[in-house]
Amino acid sequence: ARGMRERTLIVVTADHGELLGERGERGHNGKAYEEVLHVPWVLRLPGYLPAGSVMEWPASLVDVTPTLLAFLGVPAPDKLEGAVLPLPVPGLVERKLPDRAIVARTETWDEELHLAAVEGDFKSMESRLVPSGDILAAPALFDLAKDPYELHDLASAEPGRLARLREALKPMLVTVEGQGPVDEQTKGVLRALGYVQ
Repeated sequence: ARGMRERTLIVVTADHGELLGERGERGHNGKAYEEVLHVPWVLRLPGYLPAGSVMEWPASLVDVTPTLLAFLGVPAPDKLEGAVLPLPVPGLVERKLPDRAIVARTETWDEELHLAAVEGDFKSMESRLVPSGDILAAPALFDLAKDPYELHDLASAEPGRLARLREALKPMLVTVEGQGPVDEQTKGVLRALGYVQ
């Protein structure tokens, strides 16, 4: 009645996806497969964002805040993570896509760290043990354009590409050092939230 809907920016996203029986698993405590990493990012602002427009480029959740601040003309705080991505808005200054790999990290309550890096159509995945950083399984490489379900590991066929993507994960590995086991109080909170059985 107050006309707020027509002048309010609505943003819908999620912090993770879910395995719904794919790979024989349920939930999001598994490896960094697309079912867990790929989430919606829906924007609505009548008169500015054309209905039905689709952004076809890769993005990270850290891009949401800087992109929306730039769109709204609000100065971003110093050292804000993420990139300002182009939005399909008529009259908005054209922005180039950042030249980078998108990195992702998921952790499980049983002290496993799952990492992924995506650049173009290719994605690397690996799992490590916290806090040691020991590799749990050989790193994998997938061509998401040809193999969207991540069934065919190309690591041995494309070692150079795998090495480049793994290089993008190095900053995320630094934070593994110094992490200890999850204490019982934290496990209790996670259990109450449904993350731990």
